[in-house]
Amino acid sequence: MAANEAFVLYQIYGAAHLDIGASILRSFVERVLPGFRTHWLVVDNAAQGAVSDQVVSGWETIAGDNTHREFTGYDKGIAWIARQHKLRAHSVVVIANDSFHRSYGSDYLALFQPEVVQETLRRKGMIGYMDAYPQPFVLFGLSLMRWLRTSLFIAPWGGLRKVCP
Repeated sequence: MAANEAFVLYQIYGAAHLDIGASILRSFVERVLPGFRTHWLVVDNAAQGAVSDQVVSGWETIAGDNTHREFTGYDKGIAWIARQHKLRAHSVVVIANDSFHRSYGSDYLALFQPEVVQETLRRKGMIGYMDAYPQPFVLFGLSLMRWLRTSLFIAPWGGLRKVCP
């Protein structure tokens, strides 16, 4: 990978899980992307415009939009990062919500090996925990059996911007 720069978007709904989630997420990112220069952003979907750009515990914080749960918070955070920083196709974006460590526990994070994460990103792939259903189902006209959990995934900017609205 040409540049070691990562942008971490942590989407929350209120501050109840901010400290523990931010701590686990920071440790995870430092382990899987060692030596990367990181930029940290919290998008609080409960704030609904009440939070202006500010820095809390080293994280820039903006208000989100909970219209479509975490997805509109992700959209707002990604747009903010793109406006504030000069993203390159190989810039790394880590996206998580405040359920990534609560809904599934945090033991699964050990499955993310730094070498595998970095090789996947070098090959312009996304990486996350894969969920599956035992038989195909149709969603928006697409037949699916597997998908990445949206509670935590990592992608190069070049690939992520292709799937953003």
